[in-house]
Amino acid sequence: EDSRVFRITKRGNRYLVALSWDQGQLSALVASANRDELKLIDAITIDLDGSESAREMGAKLAEQLQTNKVSSYKLLVGVPRSQVELCEMTLPPAAPTELPEMVRNEVMRQVSDLPEDTLIDYMTTTTEESVMRVEAAVLRPETNDFIQELAEGLDHKPSQIVLRPLAVASLFDRLTGEDHSKSLLLNWVDPDVDLSILENGQVQFSRTVRLSTSVQNTDRVEKLFDEVRRTLAVAPVDATNESDVQHVYLFGDANRMQRISERLAEQLQLPVSLLDPLVGIQLSRNVDLIEVYRYTALIGILRDFGESSPPIDFVNPKRPPEPIRYGRKVALYGSVAAVA
Repeated sequence: EDSRVFRITKRGNRYLVALSWDQGQLSALVASANRDELKLIDAITIDLDGSESAREMGAKLAEQLQTNKVSSYKLLVGVPRSQVELCEMTLPPAAPTELPEMVRNEVMRQVSDLPEDTLIDYMTTTTEESVMRVEAAVLRPETNDFIQELAEGLDHKPSQIVLRPLAVASLFDRLTGEDHSKSLLLNWVDPDVDLSILENGQVQFSRTVRLSTSVQNTDRVEKLFDEVRRTLAVAPVDATNESDVQHVYLFGDANRMQRISERLAEQLQLPVSLLDPLVGIQLSRNVDLIEVYRYTALIGILRDFGESSPPIDFVNPKRPPEPIRYGRKVALYGSVAAVA
């Protein structure tokens, strides 16, 4: 399938708003979904001083959206890696109807301080004859409260709450379209950087770090290189002992990132490739091209919403089937008998 073709499969509102946040910033992409095309109509960055409540942050974004006359839209929230707990587990083979409860029980065993209504979703990484390997994601209550207050400030409920690193990995698959050796995905949203190690189509390890804003850009680049080396050093080794990353992929604009990618390749002695996240995306005239390159993860979230279901979604987590309500069935059968 041509990765440049975007198809909207979800019916409803024309506009999509994908947002995420880090310390000191709230970022959002506004897109219009018209027929089978996705068009970015605004890229918004709101600087924060730390005193704003989540509701006030949402209200500030709502004001920005009003300038584009965007009032009805689907709200998609990308959660940073630092706001989610990941639990890896090995479980016996189970039916899809049984697995949600098994995963929840194992998460509660591993993380003992979670309340019963904690939002948990999961994805199966590998399935073998005797075991299933599952990675569960836990949205801690305080993070969920933050998101809900932010949504109240926007006066919109989230349609999806997804993991930002998984959206980057999904976009990587769409742009490259083939199997790869163990790779490091580097998404630099200055001053933050998302680093994810991808193997066999799965995010094996992910971290988000903040580069200092008080130093010169050249010093931040050196700090970036240090964090890349640290990520490669602390990443877990898999059972096959194939621990070495074979390729580094850097998202961004070739005009601005080419020299950085060349220097990174020299330091790591690894091939480094640049990926353009805007391939196949239309841009409105008022979108700042340089600014929009900062939002690789949000582009991935927008494309996932239109083209597929994300592997982790805290709005629509995998749940066990609802128990059969026999009382209602008896009443229905009684009504049918009475009519007969």
